Amino acid sequence: MKKTSPQNKIKTKLTPKQKAFCREYVIDWNATRSYLKAYPSVKTENIAASASSRLLRNVKIQEYLTDIQTDLEKLCGISKAKVINEHIKIAFSEDTGEEENPESEENKTKAALIKTADKIKSLEAISKLQGYEAPSKTELTGKDGKDFNLFVALIQKASQDDGGN
Repeated sequence: MKKTSPQNKIKTKLTPKQKAFCREYVIDWNATRSYLKAYPSVKTENIAASASSRLLRNVKIQEYLTDIQTDLEKLCGISKAKVINEHIKIAFSEDTGEEENPESEENKTKAALIKTADKIKSLEAISKLQGYEAPSKTELTGKDGKDFNLFVALIQKASQDDGGN
């Protein structure tokens, strides 16, 4: 009897249209477009958007998408580390763009600005990939070190301003 891997079990439980949706989805991560391509009988974007959202919540679909993405990473030799390393090369390079378009000062300035923009984009991408842009949590405490309750503080302030009445 032939053994099947967990990936094959997942793949066999999906319909051909669900697999087509997944293959389309990893192209540009546009669920509505992917649904319309995989299910050509659907004619409106609203229906496709709703149905594709429902599909993306399906565990089997999520697992299949992960399998496809992993296979693409292996096939192309791409990993998060490689992407980050390339961004690091761009972000921290010393190239000012002076070699390009040496004819005019204006072209040198434009090239340098483009290089600066590329560096900024790379720094932003590194920050996002590393999770540095996660929201920070700020805790407020009152004068006594206990939890600060803004609503209570505003009422107390209002009563003090009102002369205690």
